[in-house]
Amino acid sequence: MAILHVPHSYSNHSDINIRQVNIVAPLRWLADGINDFRVAPITSMLYGMVFAVIGMLILMMSNSYPAFTLAAISGFFLIGPFVAIGLYDMSAQIANGNQPSLIHATRHIRFNTISVVSFAFIITFIFVFWARFTAILTSVLFNNADLATEGWISIFVSEGNTELMLTFMLTGLGLAILVFTISVVAVPMMTDRKIDVITAMFTSIRAVKKNILPMILWAGLLVAMIGLGIVTFYIGLIVTLPIIGHASWHAYQDLVND
Repeated sequence: MAILHVPHSYSNHSDINIRQVNIVAPLRWLADGINDFRVAPITSMLYGMVFAVIGMLILMMSNSYPAFTLAAISGFFLIGPFVAIGLYDMSAQIANGNQPSLIHATRHIRFNTISVVSFAFIITFIFVFWARFTAILTSVLFNNADLATEGWISIFVSEGNTELMLTFMLTGLGLAILVFTISVVAVPMMTDRKIDVITAMFTSIRAVKKNILPMILWAGLLVAMIGLGIVTFYIGLIVTLPIIGHASWHAYQDLVND
């Protein structure tokens, strides 16, 4: 049975109703994501495995390109909502009583191509800025030869690096908050409705603004799950990435009400 997506027409983002949820709602979203993972564990893990392999390749480059590696590892937190795009469709398939298909999920990206591609450009721009910022910062404050020899971890353990760490962390935090705010609802919404990227992003901003405390908890859970995947040398992403992808779909379904 095919999934039916009914086109929605909005004059602006204020036409879309946003629910106010309680502070523990993110725990329910996470539980729903785990349930979806259990319905299709193999398909979900295959999706997660792709990004786990990418992460492992990044790890292999760490000695030769420490600045790039540092940006790429932290970049996982920025691009997370977008890379999980296929998982949103898989959760939609499950909700419709179908067995989720990875092929269907991949093809479904074409459902709202212009909006999805436009958002991809926005995320790419932010990530490129982040990568260049990291590279410039490390090259100015450190000897590149030393970095290549000692690896990017030396950035954090060397004495006198407080300024770098503070600048790096505050900039990264600011970008992470920005990306989370514009994407937490926008990305799954664009895979579900014929909606433009600006309307989707402003809807996401409104959802965050209306649910500050639940969204802080949700952001913390996302960071913890992605972080768990990274500290296990990316192997954990095989499981954690699909779970948060499925859970993000349920977050969108719970927050957008019309």
